[in-house]
Amino acid sequence: LAAMLATCTAFTIVAMFVLFERYGIATALATPLIGMFVTWAMITAYRQLVEERAKRHFSRTLQQYTSPALAKRMAEDPDTVTRAETREVTCLFSDLKGFTSISERIGAEATQKVLNIYLERMTEVLDAREALINKFLGDGIFAFFNPAINPQADHAQRACLAALEAMAALEQLKHEPLGKDCHPLHMRIGLASGLAVVGNCGSERKFDYTCIGDTVNLASRLEGTNKTFGTGVLINARCKELAGPGLLCRHIGRILVVGRAAYEETHELVGRTDQIGSVQLEQIHCFEEAVRCFIAGNFTRAKAGFEQCLQHNATDAASQLYLGLCDAYAQVGPPDTWNGTVEMARK
Repeated sequence: LAAMLATCTAFTIVAMFVLFERYGIATALATPLIGMFVTWAMITAYRQLVEERAKRHFSRTLQQYTSPALAKRMAEDPDTVTRAETREVTCLFSDLKGFTSISERIGAEATQKVLNIYLERMTEVLDAREALINKFLGDGIFAFFNPAINPQADHAQRACLAALEAMAALEQLKHEPLGKDCHPLHMRIGLASGLAVVGNCGSERKFDYTCIGDTVNLASRLEGTNKTFGTGVLINARCKELAGPGLLCRHIGRILVVGRAAYEETHELVGRTDQIGSVQLEQIHCFEEAVRCFIAGNFTRAKAGFEQCLQHNATDAASQLYLGLCDAYAQVGPPDTWNGTVEMARK
């Protein structure tokens, strides 16, 4: 617009004040000015049409990786994708238990069908909570909350609710005909809140809008730790703190995951507080008291507590694990550097 106005002004000055005043040459003004305006309007309309088409295409492409609403924001301001910054996020890793053996049994075609249905349901849950789904890792999912392009003050709560809703969606999926040879699916989820670098990562040919850092690694390790404790969703202390009082957790203990030097206060995400009965709440308190005794080095009281937990739930793998540790430490004694840590073994 500025260039067109400058051109029109220059033409008018030359035509009226230079050619006419100085040389007496009369020049028509209307037709050239109208022509310039029409040309500018056509060019502007064409550019807007092309840009809008490009934005729509970009948005449709982004929707394959994240929610439609988030994709629209990224398409409207592509520069947000190129910026990298350190910010607090909540990372989510999920994985299907024993899916490799299931896929070997049911074959490639049935595996693809089951996996596509499963990932579609999980995507619906994560999109509803505005997670940024970073990638599918076979039957696993890596997503995170509170990216720079979509700030979320309640990112930890969103992640916890998404985890619970994903578990509920999987339970519903189990009742659908997924193939007679496909055993019921079980999922494990790890959540961790903390600082991470969020932004583009990759080469000039291919890049990924992702987050990297210790928080990402911790979420991945917590997902795998579920296998040891027989739990479904494990979260770190920061995630529990940020999620707020509306969610009930069971303190699993001081867990030293593989690859870290310091232990992590780890919690099992049980559910919403308004959906937990008094019996289950009492069992949680019993377990947490036994864990406190274990951390304090009182293995006799801890053992009695875990035995009581197993009387209520004989299949509780976490109580079984701690009971074995109590017996071992009662015989040989804890190490001199005892701080109640349970170290995860390398696979």
